[in-house]
Amino acid sequence: MSENIPTPTLAEQAHEHALQFRALIHTKKTFLKQAIKYGTVGAFSTLIDISLLYVFVDLVHLHLLLGAALSFCVAAANGYFLNRIWTFRSDNPNVAHQLAKFLTCGVIGLILNNTLLWLFTSLGLWYIFAKLIIVWIVVFWNYLANRVWTFGNLSLRSTVRKMFEK
Repeated sequence: MSENIPTPTLAEQAHEHALQFRALIHTKKTFLKQAIKYGTVGAFSTLIDISLLYVFVDLVHLHLLLGAALSFCVAAANGYFLNRIWTFRSDNPNVAHQLAKFLTCGVIGLILNNTLLWLFTSLGLWYIFAKLIIVWIVVFWNYLANRVWTFGNLSLRSTVRKMFEK
């Protein structure tokens, strides 16, 4: 025997669509707010990185690569803690494990940055123009990697799909 499943009324269908639309808008707003916060933290961390690099190299007279490594580590730690507390509001008690993931993403971003910078300048692009392009690529990488892997908010597929949904 077949069961009689009631067909939703037009009002019920409209209500369901309204709920789905509200959830989609909320998801996009959350994603946008999170991306803006991530960018703000990244800009602040970049300022720390460049400032400390100048201090280490020009004032303390450390070797360029040592100064760059130290400034990167301080800026990355700053980025981790601000993103953990403010951007992603993570309550994961395993801070050391999460920090290691964040630094891994950062090192991969640094390798990506330097590799692309070398490639683009080898092709004749002015290094400042190349850097302007690369910043967006690396920020995209770092945001996705940290959102998905470090702070574990969503799966990669879900994150990318929500970014490009209409």
